[in-house]
Amino acid sequence: MEGANCASGSPMQQSLRSDDHTLRSEIGMEEKESNSWLRRNKVAILVGTIATIVAGSAAFISNAETLYKFTLVVLNIPDCLRYAEIYQGPYSYWKNEGVKNGDISWREYQKNVSMDFKELRRDRESIYIQNLTPRLDPRATADGGMVLRIPVCGGTVKWTYQNPEYWIDLTEVWPK
Repeated sequence: MEGANCASGSPMQQSLRSDDHTLRSEIGMEEKESNSWLRRNKVAILVGTIATIVAGSAAFISNAETLYKFTLVVLNIPDCLRYAEIYQGPYSYWKNEGVKNGDISWREYQKNVSMDFKELRRDRESIYIQNLTPRLDPRATADGGMVLRIPVCGGTVKWTYQNPEYWIDLTEVWPK
């Protein structure tokens, strides 16, 4: 009798096995059919996998774009990736003439005249140049003088007399 008890297990073990089999049957997980859900739902698995890949890729691309823009800001590189040597407008253009007397020199070329400027500073959005050519209006060459703001990636050139908070539209330019 004890041998029979050992072979089939105790009544408690038999009861646990029976309860486990009943539970598996109720939730549809009988051992011989454990892989059948995977076989029946290949499309659902495929769609879930693709959705996961797409969502991960979108997150990576979004983070990569943010990292790219952050890098440009930190390195003070314009969005268009370079500062042009020439900014062309409809009636004139501004050209970087290189370093003269320790300053970066710019010249505006119009049809029959040219005017000299020196670069004051540049940032990611604009290059600031100051007039050096004598003009009729004394404010244009006085200390501080007339200042132009050229958009690095193209747009509207603005100018002001000794008042950087009141910029006036001058013309449209694009980098060459």
